[in-house]
Amino acid sequence: MLPLVNLVVFIAFVVFVHLPALNSQVPDKGGLIILLLVA
Repeated sequence: MLPLVNLVVFIAFVVFVHLPALNSQVPDKGGLIILLLVA
């Protein structure tokens, strides 16, 4: 269970860090693609 928790925290951190850049440069679909790549 620990690796799963670490993965969720990592994804949430990446999304939180890159969210302003995604909102200003790329539409929501770009963010979804990045999430899929990260996952």
